[in-house]
Amino acid sequence: KNGLRTIENHISADIPILKNNQIAYNIVVKIRRMARRILTQIGYEDEQNPGPTKLKSFVEEMHQRAIEISMMEVQNYSYLDEVEDSLMSANLRHNLEAIITEAFSNIHKYAECNTASINFSVDENGLTLLIQDDGNGCNLNEIDRSGLNNIHQRVQALNGTVFFDSSPGKGFSVKVNVSRFPEGE
Repeated sequence: KNGLRTIENHISADIPILKNNQIAYNIVVKIRRMARRILTQIGYEDEQNPGPTKLKSFVEEMHQRAIEISMMEVQNYSYLDEVEDSLMSANLRHNLEAIITEAFSNIHKYAECNTASINFSVDENGLTLLIQDDGNGCNLNEIDRSGLNNIHQRVQALNGTVFFDSSPGKGFSVKVNVSRFPEGE
């Protein structure tokens, strides 16, 4: 375990240097992902690799984070009885945290809404995350899409799908579906 962690730490330190050489950088990124996957599979846990997380506690934590980021009350419509015993991998947790942070940062900056909500649901097809607000909305073809692109890339990393819906004066919604729901990856 310690040997794998040492390799992963050395690779992390060299990444800024390697970005100038795209081929070497791509190889290092692949090795880093493999090292992380191996660390997860053998049960190694630390602050960067917390291991599997119970989805129920994650949902409650993300609801609180949404409130802190948006600085407003956020409705939580998640059906916690459905998700109580479900486990989620560190990779799924990390990407969903980033998606939720981005979405609620955008709500805080742009929405000027009265209400916002977060909803997790799990069924035999996987996990669905729905974030909505009743704010200004926007024309999706006329906005800076950098934040939305970040969300899209995170969802792609999970082999999932994302759908954005908005129009001026009609609020904004982000729906994420992860077709597989890994237990520890």
